[in-house]
This record gives sequence, structure tokens and C-alpha cells, in this order.
Amino acid sequence: MSSKNYTYGLQTPVGNRDRVLDQLRLASVYRNKLVEIELARRAATDDTLRELCPGLLECEAELADVNAKIAEAIAEHKAKNAKARCLTDDKEIKAALTQLKCIRKELATTRKRLRDDGFSPLTEADLSLVPGLAEATKIHAAAENPHAKAKAAAVMHECRSSWLNDPSRPTPIRRLAIQIQLAEIGYAANEAQKTARKTSGLAPGSYLLVDQAADAFRKGAPPVFRGYQGEGRVGVQIVGGMNSEEANSGRDTRLRIVHTPQAEQRVAKNGRVLPAPGAKRQAQQYTLWLRIGSDGRTPTWATWPLILHRPIPETTRIMWAIVQRRIVGGHERWQLTLNLRDDTNAAFARRDVTASGVCGVDIGYRYIDDRAQRVAYWHGSDGASGELQLPSGKVAQWKKVDDLQSIRDGLHNEARAALRDWLATNAHPEWLDEATEHMHAWRRLSRLDRLVAQWRGQRFDGDAEIMATLESWRTRERHLWQYQEQMRDQLLAWRKDFYRNFAAMLRRRYRTIAVEDMDLRSAIHDVLRPEEERETVTAQRRAARFAALSVLVAAIKDSGADVVAVEQAGTTSTCSWCGASNEVGTGVIHTCVGCGREWDRDDNAARNICARGEVAVKTR
Repeated sequence: MSSKNYTYGLQTPVGNRDRVLDQLRLASVYRNKLVEIELARRAATDDTLRELCPGLLECEAELADVNAKIAEAIAEHKAKNAKARCLTDDKEIKAALTQLKCIRKELATTRKRLRDDGFSPLTEADLSLVPGLAEATKIHAAAENPHAKAKAAAVMHECRSSWLNDPSRPTPIRRLAIQIQLAEIGYAANEAQKTARKTSGLAPGSYLLVDQAADAFRKGAPPVFRGYQGEGRVGVQIVGGMNSEEANSGRDTRLRIVHTPQAEQRVAKNGRVLPAPGAKRQAQQYTLWLRIGSDGRTPTWATWPLILHRPIPETTRIMWAIVQRRIVGGHERWQLTLNLRDDTNAAFARRDVTASGVCGVDIGYRYIDDRAQRVAYWHGSDGASGELQLPSGKVAQWKKVDDLQSIRDGLHNEARAALRDWLATNAHPEWLDEATEHMHAWRRLSRLDRLVAQWRGQRFDGDAEIMATLESWRTRERHLWQYQEQMRDQLLAWRKDFYRNFAAMLRRRYRTIAVEDMDLRSAIHDVLRPEEERETVTAQRRAARFAALSVLVAAIKDSGADVVAVEQAGTTSTCSWCGASNEVGTGVIHTCVGCGREWDRDDNAARNICARGEVAVKTR
């Protein structure tokens, strides 16, 4: 069984547009409510740990601070080595590292003791201290469904006694108190989420999309609130799935994709008569009907004109239908995503995948001639090799996107300065003082834009000069914003297609593609620099955003070829001809210390990856 997403472009909705936009707004409100619930859960968890496990959070904060200092010292040492092109002996850095590591060891020991005291697994004897708790704890630990966990936590809540909260009790009792308290916090958060879902006003499919996106809230950095910008998703889940024939029949109450050819002539906005679409285009013209709510048991539909440029395979079943609205440069874009499941594993099989051969791909960007970016080097078992470069023209366009942002920021600062000076020397109404009270802290350019729009409806004597200045800024700002957004969107679409074509080329030549098993952040070359060269970091990070190595890896994995991950260690430093180990600096070209051969470090890495891929294929 395999699944795949098919994406189609949509025109603006022609039926129930206002209802769709309302669902998008409610989805944003619901997401922010889930953020609020998660932040409250984390705060309650921290309070519990401070109360029942004194010193743990403070110890972990100190440990994180020491780890950051160690990483900074190591980075500084590596930067000095890179600049000197050899191993340097900086006694001051080494002494600082030694001291920091001793402190880290002490903090790690303290943290382990505190965690063992509060979080070590409970024994049967510990659980037997409270009747009924053993069974509830087992259910809570084994349950994967959030509702089952919530029910188990409720039972644990009932089993709890007041004396479990007393930190002076023996260690097993404190463990019981901590784990039961955390289970109660999770139960309360789950109940709050269910209440928010019931009162959200969202259709089932739409709130499920928000719930799925919010699953990541419990990990990593705390989630943040996001204002509604007119973007979002509505969708419907098809339980059990639906084939293309059922979708085209127009009888289902959840989703309909109905063929509606339009052969009549159309008239453009300027009055020019457009030619009637041809037979091929008429065959692709459909109307999407998506259920976005109910009036009792009667479906509430929203409809979009749809061009079905790629037919839905007959052997697949539609599991999800999701409509997304994006705002690009002030213009809306609608998109349909169909999640298709194929039980035969034949509908999505690539027909042009070759039967044999292995190719090694070394992924990681670098500038070759200060213009073009190399993002990958490949070498095949047939002896062929090559590199994947982002053309210098596209790299320059991406730099232009960032330059436009700098221009917009500069114009925004000038407009704010002009407004500030005018307010200091001219009489103005009280509402304007209130609206600009925190103008010094504005970061979003839209704040000043909204002020100008508000000012238009509340003009007063003597404001003609400053309003002319602000209107001039607003006109230019809108033009630059649209220019920037359209260029960024076009570049992202081009890059995705560029990487897909590269992956398609590899699958037509090789059955297996070998890549390194690595953290992609380690593939960003030359990011760590000394303090005096810190401006280089900004340029490198800008280049990393355009290279987007994760998009390249995703294209390779989705190519249809067999993808194997090989060990990363030594692929660059080990000579692929003689096997000697080298100390490779920052340069692209290196001379082997064993055989004296001069090679490109990325070509050498690709050869080693290919060789390891061949071994993996033989032993698989």
C-alpha cells in the first residue's frame, strides 16, 4: 500500500466564497487557541517540577547554558584552524573547554540524580501503594490514542490522594505524585482542546487539519501565536476512501469532482472575445464541490472551477481533499491537494526507472565561481559523473529578493522618521497620538500601512504634506512588495522543478541512489567564521535558504529509484583511489597525501558514496 498527493490549481470559488473565507478565519482562531492551551500545559508542567522536584529545571537551564558555551568555544577553535589551514594550539581555548566540560559533568550528574528521583520507572511495589493505580498506569503508558490516555489519566486522578503531593514523603511517593500530576495536566489540556474544538465553528475535516498541524506543539520550542493573513486550509476526510468514479458521479455528500466542459466563447475583462477552448482543454474542465459545513443534515457546498490536468488513477482511492488559499503579492491563489492511496502499489510506479546501476550523490552547497552554486556532485557505477549547479542568474535573482527587502525596510524607516518629525512640530488630533504611541517598536511594515488607511478616513487641516509623503511611500511599498513576492514564488517553483528533473535524470540511469546519512545542517559549508568575518555568515545563510537541500533530498527520495543511506564519516577525507586518509581543508581541490592525485573534494566524496552504495546493494 502506498500513498501520494496530487496537486491541482483552482480558480477563485464561485459558490459560498464568504463561507470558505470564514472557515479559514475560524481555523486561525482555533490554532491560536491550541497554542494557548499548549503554553498553559507547559507552564503547569514547569510549576509541578519546581514544586515536586526542586532544582531540576534550574539544573537543566545551567546545563544548556554550559553546552552553548562549549559549542561556541569549539566553533571558535575550528574557525582558527580553518583560517590557519592547520591545527592550532590555542591553550586559552583548551583551558576554557576543560573547565566547561568539568562543570558540564557535575551538572549532568546532578540532573541524573534529580531525574532518577522523580522520573525513574515505578515498580509494582510503588504502584501498589495506591489501590487501582497499577492498572491505570499500565493503560496510560501503553495507550497510543489520546482519548484512551485521557481516560487512563482520569482514573489516575481518582486514585490520587492528598498525601501524594507531599515532597517530604519517601522517594516512591514523590515519583507517584509527579507522574500523576503530569497525567492530570495532560488530561486537562486534552479536555480543553476538545472544548475548543466543539466551539470552533469548523467543519470536521477543517478542524482535523488544524489538529494534525498542532501535533508538533508538544515538541521543541514553544509554539507562537500567528495573526490571520487570509491564508489557510479547508478539507474533508473520506473515511474508507473514494475512487475517481464515485467522485465524478456527483452523488457523494462529502466530495464531488464533476466534469463540466465549457465550449462557449468567453469575454475578457477588456471586452475582447476569447476563443472557445479546444477538445483537450474541455476534457480537463471540472468543478470541485467540497463540503464545508452542514445545515442540519444537508451539506453546505463550496465550489471551484478546476482544471484536472492529471487524471486520478482508477486503482487509487481519495482519502483526503484539501483546498488551500495562499496570498502572493496581494493576490490569492487556490490549490487542491488530493491524498490518494493505492492498495496495488502499481498506480504510482515510475515507468522509466532503469533496472540496474548505483549512483552516489554528495549533497552540500558551495559557491564555485562566486556566482553559481554547486548543490550536489554525483558519480555512477558506470563511471559517469557530474555536478548539479544552481545557475548564476537564478542565484542573483534570489539575492535580489533579499535586496528588495532591504530597500523596503529602508523606505519604511524613512517614512516613520518623517512622520515622527512631523508629529513633533505640528498640531494633530489625539487619536493620532494613540495610534503612533509605540511607533518606535514597529517591525511589521503593515502597521504603518494600516495607519495610512485609517488616516484617509479621518483627515484634518494641515495634514496634506505628510499625507502626500506617506501615500508616496505606500504606493512604492506596495509595488516593491508585489515584485518581491512574485519573484520569490517563481524562484521556489523553478527550484522545485529543477531538482525534480535532476532526480528524474538519475533514476533513468541508475536503479539505486546512495546518499549520506547525515544532518543536513552539516552540509552547509563555510558557515562558521571568526568574529571579524561575521558578515560572511549572512551571505552563507542566504545561500542556504535558496539551496534548500531538504527539497533536493525529498526530490531524490520521491524519484522512484531505490534510495539507500550510507555512513557519512570519511567520505570527503578518504581518497577514493588509494584509500589514504587526508586532512582536507576548506578548499575545493585537494592533493592526496598517499598517491599524490589531485581531486575535487565533492567528486571524491561522491565516488566514496557510490562505492558504499554498491556494497549496501550487494549485502541487502
